[in-house]
Amino acid sequence: MSSLVANYRRLKTDLVSIKRAAALAAALPRFFRQRITLQEAQTEIQRLLDTRVERFLELARSQIYEHPGSPYLRLLKNAGCEFSDLKANIDTNGLEETLAKLAGEGVYFTSDEFKGKTEVIRGGMSFRVSPRDFERRDLSAGFVIQSSGTSNRPLDTFSPLEWRALEANGEAVFYSANDLLACVHAVYEPIIADRILFVLINGKLGIPVDGWFALK
Repeated sequence: MSSLVANYRRLKTDLVSIKRAAALAAALPRFFRQRITLQEAQTEIQRLLDTRVERFLELARSQIYEHPGSPYLRLLKNAGCEFSDLKANIDTNGLEETLAKLAGEGVYFTSDEFKGKTEVIRGGMSFRVSPRDFERRDLSAGFVIQSSGTSNRPLDTFSPLEWRALEANGEAVFYSANDLLACVHAVYEPIIADRILFVLINGKLGIPVDGWFALK
């Protein structure tokens, strides 16, 4: 019986990997075609800052309160915070003060808790989580990044293309401030996933890759 369960889980994981690979292959051409200019990056950053409260509440509603398996939902309910309470607190006290208050009431995860290395213990409640429990349900195009595993077992985390597009806005402003947009770039990074992130972000900004060198 245990072998059947293990085979089922392995098959389910393989199917998810195949689905994500197909979604990534379909999304990459559009990702690179839609380049980001410096002006567009500045405008988008300002828009994100102006709408941060509304976007946070929508994220909390769709990804936490409407998602029974969300680890954050367990902590919020343990703190007695329903969505209406969250919105009312933000409307009255602001986003930062509300988040600080919730953290003081146990609505947070430490690094070791997030990685599943230690139990989450809040009052009389205890449970374990893994990075996969925090993945967005509405983001399918991306790739899996694995940690180096130098001091602990390697951990897989899903990196959506949407996040790389957002990151490219900040990189565009950083490059401009340091006169790097017209420069030749080089990256020395032993972890291949980080090199891929560099290529994706620079590609989004229209900075081509002229060479690729493997580390030995």
